[in-house]
Amino acid sequence: MKVLFVCTGNTCRSPMAESILRDEAKKKNKEIQVSSAGIFAIDGDKASKGARKAMKSRGGLSNHRSRFLSEELLEWADLILVMTQAHKRNLLTKYPKMNGKIYLLHDFASGEEIDVDDPFGGPVEVYEVVSRQLEEAIEKLMDRIDK
Repeated sequence: MKVLFVCTGNTCRSPMAESILRDEAKKKNKEIQVSSAGIFAIDGDKASKGARKAMKSRGGLSNHRSRFLSEELLEWADLILVMTQAHKRNLLTKYPKMNGKIYLLHDFASGEEIDVDDPFGGPVEVYEVVSRQLEEAIEKLMDRIDK
């Protein structure tokens, strides 16, 4: 399975989710390829300082470089998980043929239509809250993928 996480700038939420799912898949010996991108990303930016600190216990995000979402990446993915309803609307408007593989992360994982708020520019504690939210959603995602 190929999973693509999408957020706005690909410096906080989606790289954090990518790292968490990659770790969880490895722990459970699951064949899952994971990537991330941003709707308005600038190619090559580092993960935000707060995201790097929040993810330190998982090995950090020091090697992450942001990338702009392309149609090629969307086609690569079997499952595209976005962080907000606005991301989902944006993608479905631009890429209607991707309908059926684009989902709000929490909605796909647990049936709850909850956005993952953007921590960009906030204190590290906000990034840690988002990291925990992503961990919980990805734990439920793994349960769903296992079925």
